[in-house]
Amino acid sequence: MKRILCLETEWGFSTQKMRDKSSVRPLLEFLHTSRLADYVYRTVATKEDLKYYLSQMNKKIYQDYEIVYLNFHGTSQGIELPTKEPITLEGLGEMCENFQPDKFIHFGSCSTFRTSEQKILKFKDLSHARFVSGFTKKIDFIESSLLDIAYISEILKTTRRYDTIENRMEKQYGELCRKLGFVIR
Repeated sequence: MKRILCLETEWGFSTQKMRDKSSVRPLLEFLHTSRLADYVYRTVATKEDLKYYLSQMNKKIYQDYEIVYLNFHGTSQGIELPTKEPITLEGLGEMCENFQPDKFIHFGSCSTFRTSEQKILKFKDLSHARFVSGFTKKIDFIESSLLDIAYISEILKTTRRYDTIENRMEKQYGELCRKLGFVIR
């Protein structure tokens, strides 16, 4: 069974954030009960949390965690933490420099890939990822969760021809991919 590391932030930045129950955790549980993947899930509130959890991916015990699923508030070319602290793709790439190669890194966040191709590819290079993916537009939580399930399940079911995933996503979910500005590099 393949494995996923999922890092998710607090979604409600207002005074109600302790009551906000929004989460991608049920999506991970669905993939697990469907016998597609096992996962580690952690909540991230600070830059230090993020650095710590990402640094764990260089350990041998996590070498078989093929997918890194990052769920944060997105900004153009980065993410934002509850402290309103933006982190650029380049900054994230530097946090992922010690990753073992060939991970799939997916951003479940608004607009993170609304940037130049060069910056996306620099992040990919810094993180040694096989593929990086994310959204160029503001996304609806339900719609993006549906697309995330479809995309992650494609990765999990593929055994050899990973380069065909983008074509399969376009063929099966093209309209939703375009609506959300879904990008795979």
